Amino acid sequence: VYLTIYFLRVYLTIYFQRVYLTIYFQRVYLTIYFLRVLYLTIYFQRVYLTIYFLRVYLTIYFQRVYLTIYF
Repeated sequence: VYLTIYFLRVYLTIYFQRVYLTIYFQRVYLTIYFLRVLYLTIYFQRVYLTIYFLRVYLTIYFQRVYLTIYF
C-alpha cells in the first residue's frame, strides 16, 4: 500500500511537471507569435509610409517638372 501511494505521488508530480511545462511552452510560443505579429505590423507600416512619401515626393517633382515645361 505504501509503495502504491509513493508511485502515485511520483506519477502525479511528473504529470504536474508535464502540465506546467506545456503551459510554459505555450506561453513562450504565444509571446514569440505576438512579437512576430507586432514586428510585422511595424514593418508593413514603415513600408507603407515610405511608399506614401515616395508618391508624395513624385507628385511634387512632376508638378515642378510640369511647371517648368509650362512656363
